[in-house]
Amino acid sequence: MLREMTNVDVLAAVNEIRQQVVGKRFDKFYQHGDNEFFLKFKGNGQQTVLILLPYTIGFTGFTREFKEPTSFAMTVRKYLENKPVTGCEQLSFDRVIKFSTEDAYLIIEFFGKGNLILADKDSKILAALRSEETKVRKIARNEPYAQLPSKKRMPDQASVHQFFEAADKELPIIVNLSRIINFPAIYFNEIFAKEELDPKKKTKEYAPKEIELILKAANEFVQEAGKTPVLFEDGSYSCSDIGLKRKKTAFSSLSELFGKLYSERVKSEGKTVSSARIEKIMKKLKHQQEHLTMLEAEEKETKAVAEMLLLKKETIDQLISAFSKFKKEKDKQQLLAVLARYNARLREGFIEVDF
Repeated sequence: MLREMTNVDVLAAVNEIRQQVVGKRFDKFYQHGDNEFFLKFKGNGQQTVLILLPYTIGFTGFTREFKEPTSFAMTVRKYLENKPVTGCEQLSFDRVIKFSTEDAYLIIEFFGKGNLILADKDSKILAALRSEETKVRKIARNEPYAQLPSKKRMPDQASVHQFFEAADKELPIIVNLSRIINFPAIYFNEIFAKEELDPKKKTKEYAPKEIELILKAANEFVQEAGKTPVLFEDGSYSCSDIGLKRKKTAFSSLSELFGKLYSERVKSEGKTVSSARIEKIMKKLKHQQEHLTMLEAEEKETKAVAEMLLLKKETIDQLISAFSKFKKEKDKQQLLAVLARYNARLREGFIEVDF
């Protein structure tokens, strides 16, 4: 079953597409439904790139019956048709692809519902499939195009020391890795499975050498992305084969793998009316499960703090009593003596104590 593209999938797709379209010309642009598009290129043979938001992008020999072009499709054709392709790149190691000409860009976003944005050479938006406005950016005609900001570290730029500094050591390791490192959780899980490590263990239970192993494997995964994509027996897939001991079928390219999944999707259309709803429910369930994992970790941490406070109740009562007496009698030396006895310090307006 098709899933949302990850940033590593996008990297692999861009590497594959760039080699064959840069130097060619945009030919036609077709829209089928709300999230399916066909981008045709000409020059030394015609090629077609299928865009299925937010799931896939790749070369295809498949075609559809197209109705009258939408206004968005007509605008894209107006600015891109017959223009030489000067570039195809991934932006900021994100789930964003940019096709370039000398005068305009076609930007494809694979997060959320996905989006297609046409912008001029100054990055001013000419048209967008979906308009949107958030606290950090606005996607609308005549607005400057801006990417969503990210503070995550690149896999090849994250040290073990930096990771531990940024991590909440009480949370599961997979939660911290996904929050800090710009690498998808689905592929982190593949690395954990191969190395026989537990992604649900607390971060503090992992040794620096194990974190170093994981980060190194993530960096190697990025470098190998797209070279040997595989489809597993359960229907899941990966843009790189890292040697998991699971039944799988290897493909020569992402386009070939995506083509198989896309054709299965097309065949199932109309056979199972509720398939789209099931997919939506499964996606929602996945998010709920991830949120539940985080809540369970927070609950465990809160419980541990509460138990520790109960064990130290006598100490806390003594400190509160000494501080209350100090406020009445203003005898600072007496207060400091009590604080020293319990390894505590006086701060402005409160007492700090180590347990």
